[in-house]
Amino acid sequence: MVELVHGGAKVDRQNGAGLTATMVATLAGKPGSLTQLCALGADMNIENKNSQTPLTLACRYAQATRAPYPTLITRREHIMEAIDKLVELGAAVDYETKAGHTALGVAATAGAHNTCAHLIDSGAGVDRVSARGMSALMLAACA
Repeated sequence: MVELVHGGAKVDRQNGAGLTATMVATLAGKPGSLTQLCALGADMNIENKNSQTPLTLACRYAQATRAPYPTLITRREHIMEAIDKLVELGAAVDYETKAGHTALGVAATAGAHNTCAHLIDSGAGVDRVSARGMSALMLAACA
């Protein structure tokens, strides 16, 4: 990756769906790639066209049995490793996307209870309310 970026590849270039290399590395469960991308200047809080960040994507698919990117989705434990690495590299746990979503709210909506606990342990605010007036508890109640 270093050679590609030094050769002119844009580290935060988005494809047609708005996915970046950081998002792809997250979904593939590749914490080593995340470390390299961050060192190369990748934005850990960049949003795709659906207002998803690498962290909210990981939270959305932490419990998934099916996903829109089946070749990328890795085993759940690798997604958790990616979540750990994203937080370690500076992904804002309470970052609110343009659509008003936080990682904790996304995990609660997905019914990803272990991911919710992990985010809370990492400092996610449990009483934050989304732009639509929903708390993580409200979202978990209808998951």
